[in-house]
Amino acid sequence: MFKGLNVREKSLFMLGVYSFNMILKYLQDGNYHNIYSKNLLTLCSPVRHRQYGFTFNHDYTVTDETITNYETVVERFKLKIANFEAMLESERTTLFITFTNDPIKLEINGMLAWLSEHKKTYHLLIFTPIPFVADLPNCSFVHIKPLGPYWETPIHERVSLYRMTYNSFIESLSKIGIVHDFPATLEETYYGMTYLRKIEPVSQCL
Repeated sequence: MFKGLNVREKSLFMLGVYSFNMILKYLQDGNYHNIYSKNLLTLCSPVRHRQYGFTFNHDYTVTDETITNYETVVERFKLKIANFEAMLESERTTLFITFTNDPIKLEINGMLAWLSEHKKTYHLLIFTPIPFVADLPNCSFVHIKPLGPYWETPIHERVSLYRMTYNSFIESLSKIGIVHDFPATLEETYYGMTYLRKIEPVSQCL
């Protein structure tokens, strides 16, 4: 059975902007610790990686063109890299997920080749608003509503988008045949139980 991610576990590509193709380049280069090399980071907020173009939205604090929490962030990335390497070595199946408005621009075959070489069991899920079909091993496309600047939309519209996306995710796992322990609905997830109740109070019968 596929086990869901521990929400408190630090994952390598999170809380930032990471291009699919540049993630592939980073993985192919093989020097994971390059992600926090100080000479490759811009000194303005948000901090960006000059070589790979990654944007670190919530990691670094910059004051007067100086990263003031560099050592703290380095320790976080070391933990994320250790978790990533342990995941690659694990016998458990891993789901890799990406969102795109244009799957044609993604170097999907290159990513599948890298994953097949470094990970024994995995599946790549690509969420896209474009009806896209390709017969690729260990890869599925999930059709969702068009992606836009969702963070600029009213919170209830965002929640509706999250709910539809989560439902599509659960349905896709069923079609693929992946047995898992994910909650059946968004409301039952950690996000749902922690945040949705604050946004959408449960009505009570009096």
